[in-house]
Amino acid sequence: MSNIFFPKRKKKRLSFKIIIFGGLFFCFLAALVYFSIWSSILRINEIEIKSEKEPVYYKNSEIIKIAEEKLKNKFFGIIPQNTIILAPVNEIKNAVLDIFPEIGQINIYRNSPDFFNLSEFFSNIRLTINIEERESIGIWCKFEEIELNEGSPQNSSSSKELLFEGLPSKERKINECFQIDKDGVIYRKSLLVKSNSVLNIYSSRNQLAEIRDSVVPFKIINFILEVKEKVKKIKTDNISSVLISNFDFISIEDLRGTTSLGWQVYFNPADSIDSQIRSLETVLSEQIKQDHKFLEYIDLRIEGRVYYK
Repeated sequence: MSNIFFPKRKKKRLSFKIIIFGGLFFCFLAALVYFSIWSSILRINEIEIKSEKEPVYYKNSEIIKIAEEKLKNKFFGIIPQNTIILAPVNEIKNAVLDIFPEIGQINIYRNSPDFFNLSEFFSNIRLTINIEERESIGIWCKFEEIELNEGSPQNSSSSKELLFEGLPSKERKINECFQIDKDGVIYRKSLLVKSNSVLNIYSSRNQLAEIRDSVVPFKIINFILEVKEKVKKIKTDNISSVLISNFDFISIEDLRGTTSLGWQVYFNPADSIDSQIRSLETVLSEQIKQDHKFLEYIDLRIEGRVYYK
């Protein structure tokens, strides 16, 4: 009979321990929250900007100012975001990209803590912002085709030019031009520069395209750049070199390059580049020869066949 009260004593002791440890855990959690959010120890005291090249379109001070403004914001108006834990990294990134479309990539890192050197760690809480600017590969222009009235002059406006030789009933009007990068993204307005050293890509697609839009597929950009380099190596008895710096992007299977000699080459980006370049060199060397001065176009779009006029 005397042993029937022991389990109750153990239960009381167990409940007391739970209350003690629960209270200690709650105090620890509250201290951790305070330390992480409101304590000045983890407050960011430096913003570092890094880039592989000297910036062209932005200043480091401008990026730092954007980051500082975002760090001043507070969750629910009371929780500060200027600590290394709660820093609004994505907001800073998006704000920078919105203001500077010339920036292609931005990565933000919190400095790694060195717990073996706490005095140095707590005195150097920083954000590191790595920035990569876009690099222009040339100029992209959107145009629209306009029907000419019968008898109207072909050069009625300096902003208009013939779309194709031999088609005087249509001409194209250049609307806007932009710098374009290797990913086919336009990021800055530009003037049209007509030079053999400047790549120009024309398209009637994406008429509503704006800055930051991808207007030419990555695959087509690579095709254009490769064609541009490989046609330079074509040499015949009558042609010292073939230069193409102007391309009309019609579709993913129709790309038309205009040579420095005035005639065009119709490529198919869906087929082998090397095969088309070989066909171009062969037809220039063995069939056209000196008649290249009267050429209008060479059509390589159908695999295994070459048409020219």
